[in-house]
Amino acid sequence: METEKTIKPWRPTLHAVLLNGALFALAALIYASIPSISRYQWSFYCGFFVSVALGLTAQRIPNCIVSVLCGFAWALLYWYLPGWLMTLGMGKIIAVVLGEFICTSSLLFTHLYFLKNTWANVVPFMFCAVANVYASGGPQNIPYCGGSIIIAICCCVLCNTIAGKINRKYLAKEQAVNNL
Repeated sequence: METEKTIKPWRPTLHAVLLNGALFALAALIYASIPSISRYQWSFYCGFFVSVALGLTAQRIPNCIVSVLCGFAWALLYWYLPGWLMTLGMGKIIAVVLGEFICTSSLLFTHLYFLKNTWANVVPFMFCAVANVYASGGPQNIPYCGGSIIIAICCCVLCNTIAGKINRKYLAKEQAVNNL
């Protein structure tokens, strides 16, 4: 009697999902348990979600960290440009809309054209950093937001690396069984 193929294509995905879910839950517990950092839990979430969406590997960590840091530099421009435009006599709405247009267009063109082959080329992390500055209440929170985003990047890559090792072992075992 011929052995039936037993490789279950959903298993590698399940390994990664369970590892990421467990780490994410652990991070949520840590952030929720420490009042001084609990307000930056969503920074971890943002960094983790973007990392998962991009399928990050260890080789891309430098690109991501540099891109987060660039994002915080851009966040300063996003934060202050509307105020500077208002000092020139512009109304608030016009200053905000023009400021957002200038910052977003400049960020995208700079990093997708001029810096596309550098470490500063992961635009989703730049927008993640900008959003975190706004959500946290201002530039004074950049170190805390940045630390949380970078920890999330590293945690996600760690999970993906562990899941990859488990999956390679699983697939090798399944292939050995199928070769019998």
